[in-house]
Amino acid sequence: MLIMEKYGIGICIGLLLLAGCGKPTTSKSTVTGNKPRVVSLAPNLTELICSVGGADRLVGRTTYCNTPANIVTNIPIIGGFGDPSLEQLAAVTPSLILDVDLADDTIGPRLDSLGIRRERIICRTMDDIPVAMRRIGQLLQCENTANQVADRFEQQVRKMRQQSRPKQKPKKVLAIVWSDPMVTIGTNTFLSELINLAGGQNIGDEVDKDYFNISTEWVVARNPDVILCFYMSNTNDNCRDIRESPGLNAVNAVRNQHVYNRFNFDAILRPGPRAMEGLEQLQRAINPPTKEPGP
Repeated sequence: MLIMEKYGIGICIGLLLLAGCGKPTTSKSTVTGNKPRVVSLAPNLTELICSVGGADRLVGRTTYCNTPANIVTNIPIIGGFGDPSLEQLAAVTPSLILDVDLADDTIGPRLDSLGIRRERIICRTMDDIPVAMRRIGQLLQCENTANQVADRFEQQVRKMRQQSRPKQKPKKVLAIVWSDPMVTIGTNTFLSELINLAGGQNIGDEVDKDYFNISTEWVVARNPDVILCFYMSNTNDNCRDIRESPGLNAVNAVRNQHVYNRFNFDAILRPGPRAMEGLEQLQRAINPPTKEPGP
């Protein structure tokens, strides 16, 4: 499956090149040497590797792996997200390749022909993240740190789920990930899970697709209370674009000025160690803290 087909029209450069899917795959060869030499083929995996203490095992990354900057800056780039250059990959002599998906079906066999162990790390939900941390810890021989980080993450998620139980009907939230045509998210996506966990109700959950096109009429009929913009605008102000869009001035989100952008896309859209940071951003937008009345 082509990655860009999967995420649709370059959604913010691979929505942004973040989530994993598919069935786990592992090649037959085994890791050799005292320390594994790992290549990451996805930005969220690079963050996970570094979060569990495996940064000193990282020998290759993609062009989109930009965090943590103080670590990855000196790591060689071996290609794009799920689309490595075999020549560049071989040059860093890895013993392990981690991926979440590949750009097309021909790449897997080509990677496996190199005789390097390859493992797919499933990471689509909040619950997948600590599982991925522990698995990466096992593969990179840093299990103690990985288990500690995973335990802390699980505790944070449990606490957040307890706090997010709404005392009143959740606000209806529309997430726009592309503007022309308008595209939103359906059920079972990582962003939908975060929105619902942040105290909202993703109105796209009625559709069993990751991403789908919507019309102005579709939005008006569902009348969202909050609109979240996750795309780049030609005018550099996608909130204004939504407010001035013909037909949308009648929905609650526009009338009440609850249209938001300026998110840290990487933290929100990558199923990785900064997911709690992304969740907090969404909470502030969906249910901003109420101001105490002045004296």
